[in-house]
Amino acid sequence: MYRTEDIMKKKKELKEMEYNQSNIEEIMKNYGISQKAKGVKLSVVKSVITFDDYIECLDSWTSKTVSQNLIRSDQHIVHSITQTRVALSPNNDKRYLVHGSDDTLPWGHYSIGDKTKVLLDI
Repeated sequence: MYRTEDIMKKKKELKEMEYNQSNIEEIMKNYGISQKAKGVKLSVVKSVITFDDYIECLDSWTSKTVSQNLIRSDQHIVHSITQTRVALSPNNDKRYLVHGSDDTLPWGHYSIGDKTKVLLDI
């Protein structure tokens, strides 16, 4: 996490570069947060997806889709492709969601016990 002095220094640098106040607030909202989305181009993640999208995805249990443009070559013929991908999804089949909280546990954790048989309908 960033210290208050680092945040104030960054805001001062942005003011010196003549950003207006609304742009500075937008930049600082995502300052110091690493954003990742598997299978989505980095430029799309940086320009389209915000931290609020991550929060909304988990709170409202909805997926977020984004469009990205690609240049592909097929048998030495270059094509431009617009692709729609699911960037953020609340469904996580690799972790067990603890009932009544936002915490997760890996499958096979000792505290899960026989609850997995009920969840998987085995």
